Amino acid sequence: MAKKINPSSPPKNKYIRNRVLDLSDRKEKFEEILEAAKSLVKAIEEKGWETVKKEYLQDLKQAAKEAKEVYTGPDSFRVNYAQRRYSMLIEQGLSEEEALKKIAYEMGYRKVDKVKRMIRLKPAKREPDYDEKE
Repeated sequence: MAKKINPSSPPKNKYIRNRVLDLSDRKEKFEEILEAAKSLVKAIEEKGWETVKKEYLQDLKQAAKEAKEVYTGPDSFRVNYAQRRYSMLIEQGLSEEEALKKIAYEMGYRKVDKVKRMIRLKPAKREPDYDEKE
């Protein structure tokens, strides 16, 4: 039987913090994100976290393979988000420090150091490793 989860009370983890995000500058995406979150909660309730996580990682690897991209793990999405969000906030007129603080808050980091490293990362230069059976 799948473990019941309560999305309003996340698991105890030093890396997870409750926070309120201002998405007013991205209203068109908010409903899409909300529906995806509801679907994810339902899938976890029905299948269990380990099964959903395994399926998610398999889907990521397959998507990278189809796009002829190097799969470097799910954290690359966080890096891409940080880089794109930083560019967007700078274009909107925020200072570097304001943009870094806003992104750190949105991503749940207490300090901007990690965000600074993320926005300056360069793409991986290694060859793809597609050892999955087709």
